[in-house]
Amino acid sequence: MALAELRRGGHFEWYVVNLLAFVVYVYASAIRRREWDMVVLGIGFWALEFIWEMMNALVLRLSGHAALWTVAKKSVYLIYVGLNLEIALMFAVVPIVLFHLLPRERTVRILGIPNRLFIPIMLGLFCVGIEVVLAKWGVLVWSWAFWRFPHVWLIALAYCGPFAGLVWLHDNLSLRRKTQAMIAAVAVAAGAHVLLANVLRWV
Repeated sequence: MALAELRRGGHFEWYVVNLLAFVVYVYASAIRRREWDMVVLGIGFWALEFIWEMMNALVLRLSGHAALWTVAKKSVYLIYVGLNLEIALMFAVVPIVLFHLLPRERTVRILGIPNRLFIPIMLGLFCVGIEVVLAKWGVLVWSWAFWRFPHVWLIALAYCGPFAGLVWLHDNLSLRRKTQAMIAAVAVAAGAHVLLANVLRWV
């Protein structure tokens, strides 16, 4: 069913305009405050999300069974089997949310845990909780036994690891290095999409 809806138009809903406006507002606010680190890392993370989703789609292609996660039910636009436009717009904002949750003081501890670990882990577990609910509702399908409730530790790693890495990049790289990493991520994501989606039609 997901393959049948893959990159098909004709499912427009007006609420997508509101979602897009919200994403634009978030980034415009960051630009106005000259939070260039957040803007650059946010775009870079978004590009990596597309790469991650293409890898998930390749699981379906190579296994002939299923992707690790698959979007089910109605969607405005299905980009890959596990990523629709609504989810993509959400992931564009998540990095900015993460950065705003971080205390300015890096040494502050929360419940005895360094905040640079505590916050990305808690945000990651929150996202896992949301996915569990979506899976229970049948709008997100987990077909593989090792990638579904109650065995969600891999899903937790898939969220908490990148969030923690994003925090490390935020704290330790110069703006120039962050910009270079963002450009590289966008280039790889665009190239991979052209090759895997347009040329080979594997995702």
